[in-house]
Parts: sequence; structure tokens; C-alpha cells
Amino acid sequence: YQRRVRGRIISQRQAAEQAELDQREEERRYCSGVLERCDDVSDVEFYIVDALTTIEYDDGVYVPCEVGVVRCSLRDGITGFRHFFPDPGSLRNGHTHSAISKADLEHE
Repeated sequence: YQRRVRGRIISQRQAAEQAELDQREEERRYCSGVLERCDDVSDVEFYIVDALTTIEYDDGVYVPCEVGVVRCSLRDGITGFRHFFPDPGSLRNGHTHSAISKADLEHE
């Protein structure tokens, strides 16, 4: 008998969490390298991403319904943006009501 957490065996979940921590550390090292090679941090471009989700399934999968991306730097401010509504496809059986209820709450 193995206890499951969010649809995954505990040992697999721990391995997945460690993989996520390793990826974050790699991203930190990359960003630090970019800043070290830059003469002025105010010239570094970065992106801000915001996403609204329709629903989160029990297995941790999120279904996006709206995404916004902004490109900016400290010196120039916002230099580009994109806003779009991705096609979420068909919702899994039994989740349509939850998605509609969440949308109604967020758009009152």
C-alpha cells in the first residue's frame, strides 16, 4: 500500500518537487549571469506574465482562459505587450459547472 498525494505516489512527488527546486536554482544562476554581464541593470529586459485559469483538476493541471504578457525594462518601461485568450479545449467530464461558477465570481 502506498499513500497517494495529489494523484502521485509520495516518492514520485518528492522527486518532482526536487526537480522543480533544481530548475529554479538553474534559472537563478542564469539571471545572475545576465545581470553580471550587463553594464546597467536598468537596461535588462524582462517579462511579466499573468494568467487566469478556468479550473484546476485534481491532478494539478490548470486550464488557462486568459493570458497577458508584458515586456519591459527599468529604463524604458513597457516596451511591448500581448493579451490573448487561449482555446482551453474541452473540459473534463464533471468540471463544467465549476468553471462557469468561477467565471461568474470573477466577473461580477
